[in-house]
Amino acid sequence: MKLVMAIQLIVRGSPRPIQDLEGNGQFGIVLVHGFGGGVFSWRNVMGVLAQQVGCAVTAFDRPGWGLTSRPFRTDWEENHLPNPYTIDAQVDMLLSFCSEMGFTSVVLVGHDDGGLLALKAAQRVQSSTNFVNVKIKGIVLLGVSLSRELVPAFARVLLRTSLGKKHLVRPLLRTEITQVVNRRAWYDATKLTTEVLSLYKAPLCVEGWDEALHEIGKQSYETVLSPERAAALLKAVESLPVLVIGGAE
Repeated sequence: MKLVMAIQLIVRGSPRPIQDLEGNGQFGIVLVHGFGGGVFSWRNVMGVLAQQVGCAVTAFDRPGWGLTSRPFRTDWEENHLPNPYTIDAQVDMLLSFCSEMGFTSVVLVGHDDGGLLALKAAQRVQSSTNFVNVKIKGIVLLGVSLSRELVPAFARVLLRTSLGKKHLVRPLLRTEITQVVNRRAWYDATKLTTEVLSLYKAPLCVEGWDEALHEIGKQSYETVLSPERAAALLKAVESLPVLVIGGAE
């Protein structure tokens, strides 16, 4: 199975601290988008972050979102590979991505369920099952919930119907997902421009977008953590600095 991943990297010099950007190692900030997002979600902050911190800042489109390819179920089943839409598989991808970018230490910034991915990546690094030599120095959580299904109820109904893959339902599903994404991403909907809307709609034209959404919907229970699982996850990362950002805007 070949996965074509869309990424963006911005490198700037100057300001330093963070222990001189980890000595001789390569330090970077990795941005992890949430439901319906992608590399484009970070377009207004990547350059500023890179300039102010003085390090590489990068982002990638998670499988199922952005312009990264959407593998079909037969792609991974026939090759005996893990389902790329599960949280565990995406944790592996995130850590492998950090390693492939040449980072030896990172700060992960996660929005929405991207925050859950960042926390689980940190948990993995703390455990003996960590297979890459990457240290997580801190986590930033933006508007993260540990107890919410990602795919909205109406969209799940459409995906489960026999019409789910037919042309009559796809436009309706595309409209529903776009509206949900916009409600989650924007406090003030008047700031939504035609250009911004087109950026959010573009990934819903990638081949296999609806099948990918169906797979994400089937894994949706992974993003609803019981109090016990949430407590265990937070316990695993309690030694790390974590910045939580929330609010109406």
